Amino acid sequence: MALERPLVGEMACYYLGWDIGAWRTKQKDGLWLLDGDGNSLGKAACGLQQSLADERDLDGFLEFCFGKCLGTEVTPRRGDRVVMAVDAPFGFPKDFRSLLGIDGEGGCSERVDAKAIDIGYLYRGTEQFVEKRMGRIPLSPVIHQIGSQTTKVMHFLCRFLFDSSKEKGVWSVISPGEVEVTVIEVYPATCKTRGGETGGEVDCPEILNDFTGIKSVSGNISDDEEDGLICALLARLFDGNRKAFHEPGDDIDPAEGWIWYPRSCDKSGKSSGSGRC
Repeated sequence: MALERPLVGEMACYYLGWDIGAWRTKQKDGLWLLDGDGNSLGKAACGLQQSLADERDLDGFLEFCFGKCLGTEVTPRRGDRVVMAVDAPFGFPKDFRSLLGIDGEGGCSERVDAKAIDIGYLYRGTEQFVEKRMGRIPLSPVIHQIGSQTTKVMHFLCRFLFDSSKEKGVWSVISPGEVEVTVIEVYPATCKTRGGETGGEVDCPEILNDFTGIKSVSGNISDDEEDGLICALLARLFDGNRKAFHEPGDDIDPAEGWIWYPRSCDKSGKSSGSGRC
């Protein structure tokens, strides 16, 4: 499927959801691509490790991802915007980094006799926030099998020179080809009811209708692709209505990252439990 370009002089916007798979495993990276109006352009369950190693710049990586979703070689052009939402932690807990002497700091935490979620070595401030608002504990990059995905997205942000200094929890860069790219961390499980092998059904009101409509005409969808779709829809929601999301407070360490999830997902009925679904 080829991209339908805007009229001459108009710039396009795309929303790319990325459910990250671990390094060197059979687990796939789930991708879903939407256009600026929220129409589905394509999906893919593929491996991005080689592309992260081979591509010399962000434009090449985007071309690879767009090509996998569309089935043809295509890339955003100069002046286009791409908003990406990624399902993986963007950093490690501040206390854990301090214990290792990272960031020029060293020292141990005084609070280690608390519940696991409140131990700063194990969980980031954003994960503690989600637990308090939802009663759901996200996977920890320290104690669960999500550390591989964490290093993968951190590699992506570092390799392609993303900057988060302008706004906490928002990573951005202008690619060599002058494409404006914004990346945020999301957590698809916050948009689902709890239960079932795949972590429940989507019930986030802001994305539910679009999710149901796109999924109904998309044929067979893997779990990775489904989460990629949720990510893409959250990217579009973030771009159009950031006030729909919880935003990081002054107490959040920028290096830890921030899970952007809709305020509507605080509603009762979300049962407790962990899992980055």
